[in-house]
Amino acid sequence: MISTRHARGVLAGSEDFDGNYGQFCRADVETETAWFPVQTTHTTNTSSETVSTIRFPMHPFLGIMDVTTASNQRPSSIPPADYGGNIDLRNLTVESTLFLPVQIEGAGLYIGNPHFTQGNGEVSLTALEASLRATLRVQVVPTAEAKRLFGRTDLPFAISHGTLIPMGFSSTLDDALSQSVEHAIDMITAMFEMPRQQVYLLLSAAIDFDATQAVDITKGVHGLIDLSMFQQLPDYDGRYATLETADGLPCGACLIGPAGSDKSLIGLAKELYKGME
Repeated sequence: MISTRHARGVLAGSEDFDGNYGQFCRADVETETAWFPVQTTHTTNTSSETVSTIRFPMHPFLGIMDVTTASNQRPSSIPPADYGGNIDLRNLTVESTLFLPVQIEGAGLYIGNPHFTQGNGEVSLTALEASLRATLRVQVVPTAEAKRLFGRTDLPFAISHGTLIPMGFSSTLDDALSQSVEHAIDMITAMFEMPRQQVYLLLSAAIDFDATQAVDITKGVHGLIDLSMFQQLPDYDGRYATLETADGLPCGACLIGPAGSDKSLIGLAKELYKGME
């Protein structure tokens, strides 16, 4: 189901697109495609009639992945924030790694809001919503180690199939873009010991920044940095493109916090991994 409602699509309030409505789609597991029925708008028809279908690839992922906030106030599940939340990053598919800054003892990791697929921007409000089962492998990365590897630890970021994805969040897309660019500069400067101004110029010439989503109250922007472009630098050794946890487990959700801050999650991850071997 894809829908727009609650006056929160990017065209909410406009005459043609306001209101609450949606579209059911078929998910074809064998071809891993979604089937979107197309309806005729011919004036001789008294009702909408399906005349064909548009098919597009499915890339399942979890829209919500976060740790529990240290705030005493109950947070909304709608916007993303520094603890993660409703990030809606379409790149977080199988074999991706999301890094989240731990805010409380035990981390309080939770996930949800699965999607079959989503376009960047998520412009009408929802993706193609789904019911999915997900397996995560969790690792705690000590704060000092995370800072050594990535430069900063105060915002979520991801590594997906050799692509570094720094994120930015704000009430406007302009400010979210600025935060994502600053995030990228801080990380590349630390990872490859490049001058900050030179990194800024590199981002302008070689890196795409996309609107993650523009409908969740707090907007999101992310950069897509192909780590292989740095392989000729002396500080590149491939460890960023094929990250594994300290325990030898391929990582699905890395929690940045004090060493040993979530031993129960580590134990659970090991048991799950053993069961899959």
